[in-house]
Amino acid sequence: MTDHYHPGQKVIYLSEGVYDSTSVAAVSIAAHEAGHALQHAKGYAFLQFRSAMVPVCNIATSLSIPMLILGSVLNSFNLVIIGLVMFGASTLFHLVTLPVEFNASHRAIAYIRSCGQFTEEDAAGAKKMLTAAALTYVAALAQSLLQLLFYILRFAGGRRR
Repeated sequence: MTDHYHPGQKVIYLSEGVYDSTSVAAVSIAAHEAGHALQHAKGYAFLQFRSAMVPVCNIATSLSIPMLILGSVLNSFNLVIIGLVMFGASTLFHLVTLPVEFNASHRAIAYIRSCGQFTEEDAAGAKKMLTAAALTYVAALAQSLLQLLFYILRFAGGRRR
């Protein structure tokens, strides 16, 4: 990711293409990232929760598939459950990301509308672009949910007690 806000460093990183441009798209991206900085400054709960989840999710994401495979190979239902819970943590991360991203976009659009530098047509274009970008996070959540369901059915679905 080249365009992002890093809460730990309290820094907004922008690619050259965004930083050096005055296009509505570039301003929208920069305003969106500034929206994340505002979330951080105001103590936005979803951003705080998401930031707290990062270290746990990084570990869980890297270990979930090996745990599922190991549990399957060793015929250990407990290891399979651990793998599913770990993968579920990454799915939860995707879910918590949605309000963070939609709120940052909402803040960006409000700024673009209020600053007086853009026409209503520009603001409408910014809203469309930021909505499309936010929908990629919806797609990521849907993909993660479907993958979790697949793993549940594949590794734990046939289990009989």
